[in-house]
Amino acid sequence: MKLSKCEKEILNCFKETLIPSFIKIENIKGLDLMLCYEELRNQIYNLENGYRIDTKNDSWNEDKNFIFDGKYEKVLLNIVSTSNDIKLKFHCLLSLLVLQILQDHINKDLP
Repeated sequence: MKLSKCEKEILNCFKETLIPSFIKIENIKGLDLMLCYEELRNQIYNLENGYRIDTKNDSWNEDKNFIFDGKYEKVLLNIVSTSNDIKLKFHCLLSLLVLQILQDHINKDLP
């Protein structure tokens, strides 16, 4: 499935935006936020290059793909609603958009 112009812009914005230091150092509810960021980037690469997005295994084939289980989305939404840091909120909202694009393309690729 091809990416729309808007989807491409969102993905490029995510890739070009600096990572807030909070994301680099925090673990929330058992989630390493930097690892989640890296997995989002890996899945963007898969999507852009026409590879299938694996919702069962992470990019390192070490564990279940944790960004698609709903827990990561809840953590991002919680940060958006509780943080006063505009850059952090922007990063989390952008991450949520990327996650939605990935999920939309998973659903479109199913038989």
